[in-house]
Amino acid sequence: MVSSDTIELDEVVVRYRSGWQLGPVSATFPVGVSALVGPNGAGKTTMLAVLTGIKRPKAGTLRRDGQPVRRRREGSGYRAHIGYVPQECTWSPSWPVEDFLTFCARMYRVPSTQVRHRCQGVMSDLNVGQFAHQPIGTLSGGQKRRVFLAAALVHDPEVLILDEPTVGLDPGERISFRRHVVEQAASRVVVLSTHLMDDVALSADQVHLVDGGHITWSGTLPELMAAAGESDSQDHVSVAERGYLHLMQGRAESELPEGDR
Repeated sequence: MVSSDTIELDEVVVRYRSGWQLGPVSATFPVGVSALVGPNGAGKTTMLAVLTGIKRPKAGTLRRDGQPVRRRREGSGYRAHIGYVPQECTWSPSWPVEDFLTFCARMYRVPSTQVRHRCQGVMSDLNVGQFAHQPIGTLSGGQKRRVFLAAALVHDPEVLILDEPTVGLDPGERISFRRHVVEQAASRVVVLSTHLMDDVALSADQVHLVDGGHITWSGTLPELMAAAGESDSQDHVSVAERGYLHLMQGRAESELPEGDR
C-alpha cells in the first residue's frame, strides 16, 4: 500500500467536566512518523483519541486528506482507515495469536477470502509467526506489543496511531519495535505519543511538543536538535533531550510575570 493521506487537526478543542481543556490545537500529520512528546497529563492521549475518531471535539475540525470528518457516517468511514494500538493492550490471555488476528481481521471487515492471507502477512512482517498458535498470555511484553501492532495493521490501514508504544519494554524489545514502526511509516501516516526521547530521536520525522493541552512547538527532528545548539553531534538521543528541555523551559519562562523571569 502507498498512501498519500494526511490527517489534520484544525483548531480542535476538547473540554472535560473537571475544567481541563485540550486546545485549540492545530497540526498536520503526513506520511512518516509524527511524535507527540510531552509530560504525563499534557494532552497527548486526548489528542490521539480525536485522531482515532474515538472522541469528537467540542470545536474545530478533524480532516483526512483535506476532507472534514464531522458526521457519524464520515466518522465510521474514517475509522475504517485507522489502526490503533492503545497504551494498555489487554485481551483474553488464552486466545492463540492467529485466532486473535483472524478475529480482528473480521472485525475490520477484511473480505473473507483475504483474511488468512492478511493474517499470515502481518505475522510474517512483524516476526510473530513462530508463536502463531501460542496463547497471548504466554508471550513476553515485546512479543505482545508486536501482536497488537499486527492486529492494528491486519486491514492495511492508511493511518497507524500508537499511544506510548514502547513503555515497559526491555531495551532489545524497544529497538525491535521501533524498527517495525519505521518500516510501516514508509507507506502510511504514523502518529505516536511518547515521553521517551530515544523513541523520538531514533524514529520520528516530525515532532510536536505538547504541554498543558496545547502544542507548544512543532518541527523536524533536526530542528529540535538545533534548539540544543548541537545539531552536528552524533549522540542524537541526548541532543534531542537537551533540545526538548530547552524548548519546554523557554515556554515555562515565557509564562512567568516579567519581573519573575
